[in-house]
Amino acid sequence: MSLVALEQGAFAPWCAHVTREYAADKVASLGIAPEDALVMAAQSMVSALPQGCATAGNFIFGVENTAGDAVGTLWYALQDQWGVCTAFIYDIEIDPNHRRKGYGAATLAAFEADALARGAARLALNVFAHNPGAQALYERAGYAVSNVTMGKVLV
Repeated sequence: MSLVALEQGAFAPWCAHVTREYAADKVASLGIAPEDALVMAAQSMVSALPQGCATAGNFIFGVENTAGDAVGTLWYALQDQWGVCTAFIYDIEIDPNHRRKGYGAATLAAFEADALARGAARLALNVFAHNPGAQALYERAGYAVSNVTMGKVLV
């Protein structure tokens, strides 16, 4: 498994895909209108990556298997969280036709090695409650719940 830096030319299609996926997650988790979720997701992406792939402290990778085939993507950022250099995963996705083959676990291991090499002392991520498969993957990789945000839709 290898992480290959995303090239600037691939940024726009990747960003559009991640924005749509993030909006869909917001619809599923918050129950908001799809058009509102898309606006929210687009604003979040512009805020998080104002210089695209060149945004300082952010690392966006294509994920390739040992044969060199593209199997997914990974985006993380180094952040100072309470004085600890933390590598925070913003997005990790294994392409649907490559899931359930161990690539998720291998990507997390490659991420951990990359983050450690860049000085991270802690790893973190958020996972949506409606994604139990991802939750199970992270638990198998040694992640533990550090907080829980709960909500209730009233309409």
